[in-house]
Amino acid sequence: MKNIRRLDNSQRIAPTRRARGGFAFTEVLFAVMVLGIGFIMIAAMFPVTIRQTQNTMADVVGANEAKAALAYMQTIASGVNFPPTVTAAGAPPRLFSLEDAPYPAAATPQFPGYMAVRGNFVNPNNPRIAWLPVYRRGVRVNGAMTVGDPFAQVFVFAIQSRNQTQYYPWDPTRNYSDFNPQSGAPYSTLSPRKLDVVVKYDTNTQHGILTISDPVARQWAAPGAYVVIADDPNANKPLNRAGQSNGRVYQLGNAINEAGGVWDLSVGTDMIRKGGTTPIAGDDNDLTTPATAYMVGRGLTPDGYAGPAQDIALYTGYIQIPPDINP
Repeated sequence: MKNIRRLDNSQRIAPTRRARGGFAFTEVLFAVMVLGIGFIMIAAMFPVTIRQTQNTMADVVGANEAKAALAYMQTIASGVNFPPTVTAAGAPPRLFSLEDAPYPAAATPQFPGYMAVRGNFVNPNNPRIAWLPVYRRGVRVNGAMTVGDPFAQVFVFAIQSRNQTQYYPWDPTRNYSDFNPQSGAPYSTLSPRKLDVVVKYDTNTQHGILTISDPVARQWAAPGAYVVIADDPNANKPLNRAGQSNGRVYQLGNAINEAGGVWDLSVGTDMIRKGGTTPIAGDDNDLTTPATAYMVGRGLTPDGYAGPAQDIALYTGYIQIPPDINP
């Protein structure tokens, strides 16, 4: 058995304590910087997330409004409420709002389609949301007769009140209605507004530019507003013909000269050209002669047009016109 040497208390070796050092100022500084950068990156995510959530909600709301609008218009579809928007077979149909559609002279009331739908423009469950339609309907030859097509294409503006808490069919406190234009104003808030536009492709910026000709109509424009071409008189031969751009949709982007009515087109509706500085004829044709269009844009208040564009989205679909009441 081996001898084990034992140490008495006086011979035991006490453990040495190592001095625990603190953080240097440079280390603390870098740690704070890294932490700050992390917080900044996290904080930067919130506006993007909120904006994306708002866009998603707007898409959902807009789609629901458009579906409800098309479903309702189908219930009142007739040759009287949606008369053809072209007089000659083979010609491209123009677009009209229901306020100024080419109704039959003997129509009662005077604007039957508009009067049939105007009470449903504003969402009853959320009066801050509404919809406004424009449409087109062609004709076809049936023997010796020219009759309206059995379908009409409808473009639905889904809109939201941006400059007041809701849309007002009638506000007795202000003697004001969003259905009626104010004194000196050509259109109300709840109206697709007719205007003339020129659309050109700028070879320097490689973007499409939309110019609003009428100084009064320039008040309606705001970023995000949709513009639907209603009557295109440009021929742009040899590949294009008048009316080719009817129904084409543009969206306003940033203002180049807001007072002059000059706007850049939004990315989703920008013009695409091939061929560089010598574009191919018929490729995204320019509307160098002013074309008639419809836009909603800013809302009308008792003090004039104000606020951001009311537009949420724009949808299109078809409604069937019963054949037994075609004109």
